[in-house]
Amino acid sequence: NLSSLYTSWNKYDKAFLCFDSSFHLLDSLPHARKLHMQCRAAYCGLLLRAERSNELLTAAISFQTWLEADCRSIFSNLSEAEQNQYAFIVFHHFDLLRSIYLKSLSQKPELAKKLLQIELFTKGLTLNQGIEMRKLILGSGDAETLVLFDALRQLNQQLADAYSGKKLHAFEIQELERRQKAAEQALQKRSIAYRSGIESMRKDWKLLQDQLNEGESWVEFSRFRVHGKSDWTDTMRYIALIVHKH
Repeated sequence: NLSSLYTSWNKYDKAFLCFDSSFHLLDSLPHARKLHMQCRAAYCGLLLRAERSNELLTAAISFQTWLEADCRSIFSNLSEAEQNQYAFIVFHHFDLLRSIYLKSLSQKPELAKKLLQIELFTKGLTLNQGIEMRKLILGSGDAETLVLFDALRQLNQQLADAYSGKKLHAFEIQELERRQKAAEQALQKRSIAYRSGIESMRKDWKLLQDQLNEGESWVEFSRFRVHGKSDWTDTMRYIALIVHKH
């Protein structure tokens, strides 16, 4: 909050000092992941406004790595409502990163790789949202897998309620976690759709490039709202990322 106040007065040095203190404190609070996410996004916004291009790219790449790791570690364990809320926030941050990369793309064309990785990752995240995954499993015609998936969603909701303090003993939470893990393992063994959804969040664009045949190209389209120097704009940007075999 202090940093935002100093930024509004164009006192960037004082704003950066506030972030130095915040990050130092957050390093000692590894479970404060929501606050960590907010601070990283705000820090990138401050660097963008202060026009510190080199520091901005370093911070943006670090933020992207942190976001992807955070998603992989917690997303599948969230309830469907929490997944929707989390995805909304994360997609917003990825739009900020797209704007930052696009701003420097002409000078640093290697940033296209970062943009491509965002597209793959956000598609995987969308695929893993409960409603989309249910559609995929339903489309496969496997009734038993659908029963397993719905049971896992119920366990996720029960765990989400337990973590928010709705009167469950520790041993009851441990039993729910055990059942949740068993249900997820059973789904991964049985369902190609569920397994591919989990794997899609771990894909690297280079692995997909290696699968191209000679003379083939792969085109990835992206649409996002542009963040300007100081705030979000009303501009929507459309880009196409083209990947060749070599």
